[in-house]
Amino acid sequence: MKPRGKILLISSDAALAGMIKPAMEGRDFELMRASSLRDAAILLGSESYTGVIADLAGISEPNQAKILELSSQMK
Repeated sequence: MKPRGKILLISSDAALAGMIKPAMEGRDFELMRASSLRDAAILLGSESYTGVIADLAGISEPNQAKILELSSQMK
């Protein structure tokens, strides 16, 4: 079955992605992970996403603002 859409997870925590992935797949969404802001910018600029989940724990406020800016640029 084709996924309903793609969700981008921005997180350096691979374990978090492992916990979220089954829930997303159970709802027919494909989960993609960016482990850095740079990777997130590349993925957001090159593919379309239904939504973005950002793990903001331990991320500085300026970088949190960058994540929000990147997610607002979703295609």
